[in-house]
Amino acid sequence: MAYRLSKKTLMIRTQKVAVAAAIAVALGVVTVSMWKGHSSTVSNPGRYRADVIGQIDDNAIAKAVSEKNLGISNLTVRSAGPIVILRGNGSLESAQQAAAIVKSMGVNRIANLIDTSVVDDNAVRRDAERQLASTSSLNGCLLKVHCEKGVLSVTGTVIHELQKDAARNALRAVRGAREVKVDLSL
Repeated sequence: MAYRLSKKTLMIRTQKVAVAAAIAVALGVVTVSMWKGHSSTVSNPGRYRADVIGQIDDNAIAKAVSEKNLGISNLTVRSAGPIVILRGNGSLESAQQAAAIVKSMGVNRIANLIDTSVVDDNAVRRDAERQLASTSSLNGCLLKVHCEKGVLSVTGTVIHELQKDAARNALRAVRGAREVKVDLSL
């Protein structure tokens, strides 16, 4: 007895086979790419592979950039494979000079994420003063706020030791401050 499939049934089966084949190919591609990604060896994740840039580590790069006194605050250097990531705060010129220093060390790929935005020191100072004034636990303290190039400095006297922590916590909410220095005494 011969059994014939309708055109619709045949088309549905063909589509199912095509979908199954596409899924199998996709799984194969994912498996191969994962296998290749895991097969590369890195002896020390904090260092670059010797074949990439010749045993230069993040600390050596940070030291080389810092020694040039470019005016970059909060400089951090991290590597992600053959890419060096620079972070911090500074001028556009200092960010470009930092990238040039790293490039001269043999690094070809640099992610320069140094923040070059201009900071309004008066706005940062006023915001810090507002934050401190609105913190009720700091009532009775004599505080002086100063901001220069985004570095927020607070000096003065407090009544209790815990008020130092309250001042630090209040200053965390200040937008635009690149660094906060608190020097409070009893």
